[in-house]
Amino acid sequence: MDVKPITPDEAHVKKIESIPAPVIKIFNDLIVANYSQITKEAHIKQDDAVSKIVEEMDITRHEVYERGYCDVEEIFRKAGWKVMYDKPAYNESYDAFFVFSRK
Repeated sequence: MDVKPITPDEAHVKKIESIPAPVIKIFNDLIVANYSQITKEAHIKQDDAVSKIVEEMDITRHEVYERGYCDVEEIFRKAGWKVMYDKPAYNESYDAFFVFSRK
C-alpha cells in the first residue's frame, strides 16, 4: 500500500468533518434559543457551548478545546450564516462569543 502525505486542502476538509454531529446539534439549539427576531442574529457565549458539549458528550473542557469542537464557523458559513467570533485580548475581560447572522 502506497501512503501519500495529506494535502492542506484534504487536512482542512477532514478537520471540519471531524466535528461530531452532537456538537452541530448543540450549536443549532443554541442558535434557536438565542436568535433575535429583531436583529436577526444569535449571540452565543463560547462557555455556554462548551458546557453543553461537556455535558452531552461526557468529555472534559480541555478535550473540547483540544479537539477543536468550537471551530464550527466554516460549517455554519457553508449553511448560509455569517459567523463572527470574538474573544478578549490579554488586557480585556469579557466572555468569548459567537454571533450568527444572515449572510
